[in-house]
Amino acid sequence: DGGVEGGLRTYLRMQKEIKETAEAALSVHREYDTIGPFTFSWNPCKVVAVEEYAAKMYQKRVEEGDELATVGGTSCRGLSREDILRLLTKSPGDIGFARGRNRDVDQAIRDGAREALDREGPKNGPEWVGPLRIWWRKPPTVVEAAPEAHDLFSSPVDPGSWFVNIDGKSVMEAGRDQVLQLLQKQDKVQMQSSGLASQIRAGAYL
Repeated sequence: DGGVEGGLRTYLRMQKEIKETAEAALSVHREYDTIGPFTFSWNPCKVVAVEEYAAKMYQKRVEEGDELATVGGTSCRGLSREDILRLLTKSPGDIGFARGRNRDVDQAIRDGAREALDREGPKNGPEWVGPLRIWWRKPPTVVEAAPEAHDLFSSPVDPGSWFVNIDGKSVMEAGRDQVLQLLQKQDKVQMQSSGLASQIRAGAYL
């Protein structure tokens, strides 16, 4: 298929450009850097501009204002410009972005998890954790989601979706407190729906 081959060539070219421009950027100090098809500002690392062909290559279209969330599976939260550039030289093809406007909702999940740990869990029935209402069965299952929660994931969170892993740690058999502790610091949450559609939190959409 010529389209597939062309897409692969474009992807490999983008990786090469990201690696080379990230290496070059390490020798200078700038407020903004153009790394391959992306122009980033720093602290936190945000997309200032993106070429059209690259914007469309990701599961969710990359937009101005999105944050660089992961490189090579490593969270970019709290990393310096130099640390991120070094990661980009090593893993130019494994980059995840987070929708910038969803950071408040993302933080609401962390805050909700923290607050839930400070109170006694429900004896029966579900519990609200930020914008997600979770039933503490095994696996932990979402029974309701506020409208703003859906944009955090690659597909809508349907009632009955269950948690599969949080930051690579399986939570299928985890209890309430363990899940809440992981949600306080989460960067990547994977769920499964009854329709078997995988959902990965947009904190690392690839």
